[in-house]
Amino acid sequence: GGGEALTAKTYLDWKAKFGLELYEGLGTTEMMFVFISAAVTKKVKPGWIGSACPGYDVRVVNENFEQVKPGEVGKMIVRGPTGTIYWRDNDKQKAAVRDGWCLAGDVVTMDEDGYVQFLSREDDLIKSSGYRIGPEEIEEALVTHASVADAGVVGVPDPVIGQRTKAFVVLKAGVSPSEDLKKELIEHCKGKIAIYKLPREIEFIDAMPRTAVGKLLRRVLRQRELEKSK
Repeated sequence: GGGEALTAKTYLDWKAKFGLELYEGLGTTEMMFVFISAAVTKKVKPGWIGSACPGYDVRVVNENFEQVKPGEVGKMIVRGPTGTIYWRDNDKQKAAVRDGWCLAGDVVTMDEDGYVQFLSREDDLIKSSGYRIGPEEIEEALVTHASVADAGVVGVPDPVIGQRTKAFVVLKAGVSPSEDLKKELIEHCKGKIAIYKLPREIEFIDAMPRTAVGKLLRRVLRQRELEKSK
């Protein structure tokens, strides 16, 4: 369940057409209530959800559960007067709550005013034009091409469709990057994955960010895109 984040373009188009304010809000099943909204301050920042509702504390933390600086990307956590308990699923409860904080499962950034911008779910699902797209399937299709050594796929912000699917590709030794090769890779994926899952953008990079055990660090790719947009 859940809805799409309100893009800046959608908000501006609405405001231009109807002349009315539009306040976005974010809540989770675990918290039982909307805990972030621009309605709190009555000030909308297009592309940003808003700030914490009264009674709620929202923070952005890193992998070590340490609060990050404004503008940095991290995991959203929240605590407040509402909440639920997975009383029949202790493992799920432990995964949802830590030290009294609800782990919202969203990757976000927060500015100096406390406004939150949604970037992605922690599980890396890409939300594009109403579709939920898993990156692994696209990566698997790309690496079957003879010229591809490695691939990583993330969703990057798009003013119209919410997120667009972007593929980062490492080419094999001796293969030269080109615009024609980008088109060839997209054509290669056709028939292997659904049309709506095809990468809308491809960028060639020298090395893929991975951990020592080979885990793909998609958050690093997302961070690069965020920094480009600043």
